[in-house]
Amino acid sequence: MLATHSMLENERLDLDAFYQAMVERIEAVHTLTGKQETIRSTTASSRRPSRV
Repeated sequence: MLATHSMLENERLDLDAFYQAMVERIEAVHTLTGKQETIRSTTASSRRPSRV
């Protein structure tokens, strides 16, 4: 059970870092279209295979 908690915590930390990076990138863009494109391109390039 402790190992599962550790894995979840590591995943949460990865997601926190990703979301923080997205906020910083989006804040640097000034148009709505630019913000949407930033989200679209960043999320498409950062997808990783799902864990089974």
